[in-house]
Amino acid sequence: MCKPKALKAQILAVMERAFRAGSELALLDAISFCDETQLPLPGWALRELAQRARAQARGEKVKKKMGRHSFLGEQRDLLSDARCFELVTELREAGPQRRKGEDAFSVAGDELHLNRETVRKAYYRFKKLKESERYISLLYLQDPVGFLIHNSLL
Repeated sequence: MCKPKALKAQILAVMERAFRAGSELALLDAISFCDETQLPLPGWALRELAQRARAQARGEKVKKKMGRHSFLGEQRDLLSDARCFELVTELREAGPQRRKGEDAFSVAGDELHLNRETVRKAYYRFKKLKESERYISLLYLQDPVGFLIHNSLL
């Protein structure tokens, strides 16, 4: 069984990887996680906050990404797509009962109570995402184990 200190370090390592890949949510997660667990803020997060503070003091404006969904809606959709992707991938790699091609979408659809086309679209939507776009926030999941499982693809 994983000790609490090792689990916390693993969670922060996933957040750092995701942040370095471009996920803004990972920085917010790290700040919140460290506050809740009374851990010191890791150096990478502290350096980023200091850099942003200096930029703000100089009057520089932070550019906001246009066309983004709300945080909760985006995370909900991402989690749904991730589940489809993981199940189809597992079905395609599962030993002697391995499913090939479109058959994996049908079986996954039956298991997830979705139609085959919905699973197929979710699979390819998730597959084409960059690493930074695959990050599922701890603030959304509120479950450290689920956080590590869903972000294992990073």
